[in-house]
Amino acid sequence: MLPNSYVQSMYLNPQQQVAPLPFGYTTNTPTKPVYQPQPPIEAEYQMKVQPEPPREQIIVQQPIQNKTIAVVKPKKYSYLIDWLLYILPIAFFIIILLIMALLFASKVKHLNPEGAHNTLETLKNNMQQAPIEDIVVATQSSSASVLNMISYFTHDSVECPDGYGRTHLGQWDGVSSGCICENGDISHSLTCFYKSNCKRVKSHDSQLFTTWQQKQYCTKLYAEWKTLEGAACETSYKQCGNVCVPQNKNCPLSGLIKDNSRQNDRNAIKIGTDNYIKQFDNSSPIVSIEVVPGIGESNSSPCYNYKFNPKFQSNKYYPLAKRPEIGCDDYKDLQSHRITLNTFSAHQIYQQNGLADVLSQLPFYQNYEDNSDTYALEAIKKIQINTNEVCQKLSPKDIDQISKSGQRVYNSERAMSLIIIISVGIVLFLAPILYLMKNRIFSWMDMTDFHQPKFLCGIGLIIAILCIGLGAVYLNEVDGNNGLREHNAQFSKYIEKNCFPDEGLKQAITQVNHFAKNTYSSTYSLVIAAFYISIIYIVLLIIFVAYQYFAHKSLFDNPWTARQQEYSEFH
Repeated sequence: MLPNSYVQSMYLNPQQQVAPLPFGYTTNTPTKPVYQPQPPIEAEYQMKVQPEPPREQIIVQQPIQNKTIAVVKPKKYSYLIDWLLYILPIAFFIIILLIMALLFASKVKHLNPEGAHNTLETLKNNMQQAPIEDIVVATQSSSASVLNMISYFTHDSVECPDGYGRTHLGQWDGVSSGCICENGDISHSLTCFYKSNCKRVKSHDSQLFTTWQQKQYCTKLYAEWKTLEGAACETSYKQCGNVCVPQNKNCPLSGLIKDNSRQNDRNAIKIGTDNYIKQFDNSSPIVSIEVVPGIGESNSSPCYNYKFNPKFQSNKYYPLAKRPEIGCDDYKDLQSHRITLNTFSAHQIYQQNGLADVLSQLPFYQNYEDNSDTYALEAIKKIQINTNEVCQKLSPKDIDQISKSGQRVYNSERAMSLIIIISVGIVLFLAPILYLMKNRIFSWMDMTDFHQPKFLCGIGLIIAILCIGLGAVYLNEVDGNNGLREHNAQFSKYIEKNCFPDEGLKQAITQVNHFAKNTYSSTYSLVIAAFYISIIYIVLLIIFVAYQYFAHKSLFDNPWTARQQEYSEFH
């Protein structure tokens, strides 16, 4: 049992409590003081901490060896402008794609009358050709004695007088490469290897005809001549048909009259087996001598549409010929402007002009040869235009300008609309893919650093410039919904004055005007809409970019980048 003194020491005041005394010690026994924890003073325990004034929150990175302390303040972004710069080009692409699709579809409906333009090209070339002043038979060259007979007809073995040049009598137009079968079917050359009774055909270029019935000819072209413009020629010139030549010179060659009884005439010339008398009177001059398929009668003259050839008597033609002998189209031929001289076997024409070996190597060519087929040698005259004052002012330049202007606007519109459709389609296809890849990091590229608004806005700017260029062409060339300005201003008066006597020319000119009015009236509003929408896009782009720069001193930020940054800092 414990002593009383020890028990009493356990019940002391807690604030004055001391350690219990060991056995044998009394309170009078001196001891060392023992530390006891003291409760806090009541005044300090109840003290309240006053809140400090609000301070700007900063994030301080802990100092690391060889590193500097960086202070990062959270940015305040205008998310709306970032999204606007991202959405603006996409919306522009969708609108332009719809407009160009409608534009391209309307072009398909109104096909360009290529045959009409080819016909006008023939008219222009005929008007530009210089008249023939004289024609003679070429003489054998002094060096030709060492050449054999074949070389005589296929090499430069003839000579022409001074001022004369060798006459080109047209050309064999060559064949295209492909695959031809024995039954006449044709296909691409790459598909020929698995087809039976089919052979590949190599392409052959055109080759000139220079020999007619074992003779070659030399022509002298008129150097000083002018197209008749107006009712009469200018001073010091005289009128010869529809051209003007110097007063002191004869008229150009205007005709060749067959007359075998005047072989010794000074104006006589031997053409084939017949004798012809050259005429130099006041009528439309001869501008070329050409070899033409057929017998030189009806439907056997050069076609106004130069992409076609008159038919042979057998109606046969090689399927892969570049200009097959299938006959002229609706634009007719130059029948009223040609003089047929004589005819000769087509097979012999090929032999005398060095084509026999080429044709013999063409697969199945013998199936398309016929002994009845002939060529006709024809003298082509200048196309006669009606003689009223308005018609006589028509020049080759006018025809070329009007024909080319219609094709230029059409071709530029078709090409640019197709380019825009393909470009916009590709960008719209890539836009969602790029968005889904925005957080991906590849070995070749970090997509988080790729500014998609910059890419989209840049492509949009290029598309807008193309649309503005197309619209500028329209505003310059097209007369609103009434077609092309030049067609309306010039060709309408030529039609009213009936300047062209040939039905083929009338049809070509009518179709060119009809096409211009129909196609451009249906596409004018679409092109102009794309023009103004592109201008609006560029203006909005400039405004948005300027606002974005002044808002947070950066350009073309990805609109999702700032939100990702804020999310990571929050956590």
